[in-house]
Amino acid sequence: MRIVLDANVLVSALWNVHDAPAQVLDLVRQGFLTLCADRRIHGEYEEVLSRPDFPFDPGDVATLMRFLRESSELVAARPLAHRLPDPEEEPFLEGAAQGGVDALVTGSMRHFPENCRAGVPVMTPDDVSAVACSESHLSALVRRFQEFPGERSPDDGSNDVTKTASGFLAPSW
Repeated sequence: MRIVLDANVLVSALWNVHDAPAQVLDLVRQGFLTLCADRRIHGEYEEVLSRPDFPFDPGDVATLMRFLRESSELVAARPLAHRLPDPEEEPFLEGAAQGGVDALVTGSMRHFPENCRAGVPVMTPDDVSAVACSESHLSALVRRFQEFPGERSPDDGSNDVTKTASGFLAPSW
């Protein structure tokens, strides 16, 4: 799943490492989500996370920014026809629209009114975490079945089922 993260998601992830925004960031780290961004988005991340209002350690911010820059898929964004109520949010929507992402992830849905989204799905961290976690669990389950040594069930080959060592029948994905 390819996403653009609004800067408020990163702030929330650093505030509370147990909430959905932190889970989304962890899913990016694990490779289950692909972060898409351009230089403006990276600049906004760094500017917001470095504000004196936030008690974030500058070394932690530098480490996070290095990770985000190295792991992001760079997108080329152009201005969109519709303006957003907060022009500072426009780089995120422009990057999402031009990058063809699956979702722009934000903790502030009001920043992206439905009539200005340029067809980009906008989701909360809770929504993305739920979708990505279910997809990653399914992928892990499929890999487990593929790696489990089993023997073909004695049949005429008309069904694609493997009999595992414990006697359970499992699809041969």
